[in-house]
Amino acid sequence: MTLDRLATVQDNLDRLYEQLAGEERASDLAEEAEKTRIQQKIRLTWQRIRERERNMQPF
Repeated sequence: MTLDRLATVQDNLDRLYEQLAGEERASDLAEEAEKTRIQQKIRLTWQRIRERERNMQPF
């Protein structure tokens, strides 16, 4: 993977971690009915993070 590509992937991961932090804060402040929906978004965000981190691993 080229350095430019690695930088792009890292930037994307940084943004996903920021998104995750926002979702976790929202979950802490949400009403019970809303927490389930937010928790689903958190799980999906974690899946996206794991996929991108796996793609960064050297072969």
